[in-house]
This record gives sequence, C-alpha cells and structure tokens, in this order.
Amino acid sequence: MGTLPKGAIVLPNPVGTAPGVILKQNNTTLVILPGVPPEMKGIFDKSVMPILKEVSRGVTFYETSMSITGIMESDIASIIDKAMRDNPQVYIKSHPHGSEGVPHLELHFSTTAQNSNIAKKNVSRALLQTTELIQAKGGKTKSIKPDSKA
Repeated sequence: MGTLPKGAIVLPNPVGTAPGVILKQNNTTLVILPGVPPEMKGIFDKSVMPILKEVSRGVTFYETSMSITGIMESDIASIIDKAMRDNPQVYIKSHPHGSEGVPHLELHFSTTAQNSNIAKKNVSRALLQTTELIQAKGGKTKSIKPDSKA
C-alpha cells in the first residue's frame, strides 16, 4: 500500500484490493480510483455516486446515443459543431467504430438539468437537429437506448 496525502479519505474497494481516495483542497474535490475497470466501477457505484447525488442537489443527468453509418466522422464535424452551438446545454461526443471505406460512428448526447423532462427535451432537440443534418448529407442514423441518472 502507498502513502496517502494528509486529509485523504479512503474509499473501500468492494471488488479488489486497491482503494479509491477522495482528497479535498479548498473548493476542489479530487476522486482517485484504480484503473482496473471492475474495481473502478465498484468503488464508483458504492462510494462516489452517492456523494455526487448528494452534492448535485437533484440535478438530472441524461444521455442518449445515435449510431451512424455511411458517412465519415470528418464529414459530420461541422454538424456536431452547429448542433452544440444551437444547443449549448447539450454536449455531443463522437466515437468512430468503423474503418476507412466502412464508416460507423456513435454519437453521445448528454446534458444536466433541474429535472428529467427538461433534460430529455434539450437532448431530443439536439438529436433531431443532428439526425436531419446527417441524413441530408447521406448518412443513415439509428437511435440507441437512452440512459438517465438522477
């Protein structure tokens, strides 16, 4: 085991041996988790998520995804930029999965809002705009199941 910084709070690991750590300095809270995915997820779900729910005071996180085929990531960069400018409360992230000549992308749309209805409305508006612009360029789109977290 390593030495922890003064004032650090140890987060128990329900899956393995490497603990997580929370360190608070002024108005900043730093959460440090092990890099092994199952251990990181275990600590996050058991220890970090309850803290985030408490400090977020009812803010809702909402995310949905879209699968895109038939168009390269570079061809939709301007579409993503426009949708984010027109919908500043929504973050859009692209994840390329295809290969040269066989483009396949996944776009993630995420936001936070004071309630789930507002969050869903904001994401839906950005999703619709992006879908229309991508289809106008010849891309094919398919919605993926949404994910929401309080």
